[in-house]
Amino acid sequence: MMMICTSSDLVMDVKVKLRFMAVLKPLAKNPVYELEIEEGATLSVLLKKLIQEERKELLARLLDPSEASLQSDILVLINGIEISALEGLNTKLRDGDEVVFLPTVHGGSLEFVAPWWDEFYFKILRLADLIEASGFKPDIIVGVARGGWIVARLLSDFLDNPNVVNVKVEFYRGVAETMEEPKISQPLSASVKGCKVLIADDVADTGKSLEVVKRHVEEKGASEVK
Repeated sequence: MMMICTSSDLVMDVKVKLRFMAVLKPLAKNPVYELEIEEGATLSVLLKKLIQEERKELLARLLDPSEASLQSDILVLINGIEISALEGLNTKLRDGDEVVFLPTVHGGSLEFVAPWWDEFYFKILRLADLIEASGFKPDIIVGVARGGWIVARLLSDFLDNPNVVNVKVEFYRGVAETMEEPKISQPLSASVKGCKVLIADDVADTGKSLEVVKRHVEEKGASEVK
C-alpha cells in the first residue's frame, strides 16, 4: 500500500537568525548565528531549544529559571519589532526571521538602562521643552562624539537650531569601563567664539567627559556654556 503525503503533512524546518547584544554577546557561543526550528514554532519553542543548544552562562543571564521564561530586563525583537507589540512568547517564527536579545539593564557594579527608541526620543523632546522653558537659547549645539550626535541632532530639530558642532572625547573603553581621565581627541569642528553653547551627550555618570568638553568650549571663547 502506498501513502501519498500532501504538503500539509510535511513538517519543514526553517532558519532564524539569533543576535545577542551588549553583555549577552560574550556569553553566547556566537553573538550571531542561525538556528533551525520547526516551521510554525513560537518564540517559546525557540527558548526551549536554546536551553539545549546554548552555554549555561548565557542561559543564566537570559532566562528566569523559576518561571521558565525570560528575565524581566531582557528585550526581544523580531525583525526589529518588540515582542510585546506582537504576540509575546507565542509569536510564530518564519524562515529568515531575525530574533534579537537585548538586556535593558546591564553593567558591572553599576546598572545602566538602555531605553527603547521611542522612550529615548520623547525624553529628548522633554529635554528640549525644559531648555526652552529655562530661557536659554543656544547659538550652537555641540554634540559629543559619538553618542551625543543623536542627542544633538534631535535637539537641533526640537529647538529649531541648525548649528551643530562636533567634538570627540576618549574616555570609555566599554560598559562601566573607562580610562583614568578623559581627553579631547578631536577638537571643536567650528568656531564657538562669542557664542552661547549647549553641550549634548548621551551618557553622564561621572560627569568627567562633560567637564573636559566644557573647559574646551570655554577656552575656545564661548560666551556661555550649558
